[in-house]
Amino acid sequence: MSNGNSSIDINVIGLDGKSTVLFSNNDAIIIGLNNKPFALFASSDFKLSELPLDLSNQISSLSRMLLKSELNKKNVKEPKTLPDWLLKFTSVDYLTLNDIKILSLQTLNLPKLRYLVLNDVSFEDRAVIISEFHIFKSLEYLVHNDIFTSSEIALIKKSSPNIKVMSEYDFNKEIGDGEVAIN
Repeated sequence: MSNGNSSIDINVIGLDGKSTVLFSNNDAIIIGLNNKPFALFASSDFKLSELPLDLSNQISSLSRMLLKSELNKKNVKEPKTLPDWLLKFTSVDYLTLNDIKILSLQTLNLPKLRYLVLNDVSFEDRAVIISEFHIFKSLEYLVHNDIFTSSEIALIKKSSPNIKVMSEYDFNKEIGDGEVAIN
């Protein structure tokens, strides 16, 4: 799906149901599976109050999310922080953050999170963020575009030995090779 200058890709292969666009504006796109919210692509400026009432009552149950500072722009001048509305999404299991400034991982109330993809993110305090990955009890994959040093990866793995830390390239290759199944 293309939206302005950026491209958005969602793979629904292997998922039961029909995918449709349930909502779209300049700050968000919601993809439904069998007419129920499945994935949200949003900018930090998106407001839940922009949603129709029937959709806003169902939105917290979606499982995939991509959050960018600017949804329709390829190059972001200054990353924005995580929006407060993110706290309402407790069922997300796949989260991608692009061009976002992370103040603390404690702001992510995502008990079911299994996949966390970090692209061009910045950290308020790197040492604090690195020490916080253990809060994600269900996290299986931490995917990044070379934002961590090898010593930071070692610290993450030491505090969270069940998390597989890998580059975005390797993650996508493993998906393509069938070694990682996202469902």
